[in-house]
Amino acid sequence: MSGVGKTGVVGVITGKMATTNDHAKVIGLRADMGALPIEEKTNLPYASKNKGFMHACGHDGHTAMLLGAARYLAETRNFAGAAVLIFQPAEEIGMGASAMLEDDLIGRFGIEQVCGMANGDSAGLHHAAYISTTMRFSMGHRTGSSSQRTRSRLKAWRDEL
Repeated sequence: MSGVGKTGVVGVITGKMATTNDHAKVIGLRADMGALPIEEKTNLPYASKNKGFMHACGHDGHTAMLLGAARYLAETRNFAGAAVLIFQPAEEIGMGASAMLEDDLIGRFGIEQVCGMANGDSAGLHHAAYISTTMRFSMGHRTGSSSQRTRSRLKAWRDEL
């Protein structure tokens, strides 16, 4: 569904497993998308086609990660409940989450919890927390001496559903 919060995009994937109780969880998976108001001067083949804008801060990576998660979840459907894929616009100017909330994102899709992600080592969950509630499981980056104590984001999302 496009146009949520004006320019946001939302998709819903329903799992094929039975719930363990009468309640199927609905978990939001959120990635930001958009471009910065920067004139791109890289001359690279994947440079922005829109003058005055540049994909320079990881949003393309966030969107790609969520699309990868969506593909896996849609192909396997090995969970109970529903995964609501939230592609949030206007993160850099702080307006996308507000617009999506004002458009009743949480109520329209029955979302109980939202998980976010980021490139690199930062938790990057502040906008996901802004959209909804806090996460109930431990996550972290999967490199370094503490990696054995963390769970991959996709596995954590799957387990939470």
